[in-house]
Amino acid sequence: MSKSLTSEEKLQLRNKAKQECLCLEKVYADKATMEVVEKFKNTFSICEAIYKTVLLEQQKTLHGVKAKRMEQLKITMSQVPSALRFAGYTFDNALLQRLFGSQEKRGQKSAKKVRDEMTHHINTAAINELTMRGQELFADMETFINTVRSFDNPQQA
Repeated sequence: MSKSLTSEEKLQLRNKAKQECLCLEKVYADKATMEVVEKFKNTFSICEAIYKTVLLEQQKTLHGVKAKRMEQLKITMSQVPSALRFAGYTFDNALLQRLFGSQEKRGQKSAKKVRDEMTHHINTAAINELTMRGQELFADMETFINTVRSFDNPQQA
């Protein structure tokens, strides 16, 4: 059985929803913040697509998995290191955790968790996490992308 809220609890809940609405409207009105949010989401999408390309091939080759669509693939840290090793990459596990891990503690969320929060249920906490840790999160994503981009480039050797 579900519990009904009292009139006072309903009022508190509506005020909480209204406050979140006002905060998010303020964030969305800030063009500079929204540009950072979009750049972050786009950069993470590149990291995700790179990883899923490798994962799809690993699953087809090692497990005989019929070709799935990329959007059906999930990122799980139990697969990330082995899939990337399968392709010949040697990423630091700490970097992979910061990018794709499931850490949910404020101030330590992975780029994936921050992206998920901004995509699926954007809230001021997600925006604050990006604001506080944006430089670190972007640096990790750029390290990943640059490693893939330059991995077999003889000029980088």
